[in-house]
Amino acid sequence: MHYKIISNVRGGLCMSKDNRCLKCSSSIKGLAYSCVHHCTYCHSCASKLQMICLNCNGKLTKKA
Repeated sequence: MHYKIISNVRGGLCMSKDNRCLKCSSSIKGLAYSCVHHCTYCHSCASKLQMICLNCNGKLTKKA
């Protein structure tokens, strides 16, 4: 399943089932993190962001 990313930094929505990091656009092969709006980040970017989503300021958690 593949959804297109719809996002605005700070307040936008993000619905992405794609396995690409929202910040660096790299393909995520290992551990991924996402917020409640399904914004997805790689481990490196999530760590740099201190586990806070760029779009909603929500907490990033490990993606199952």
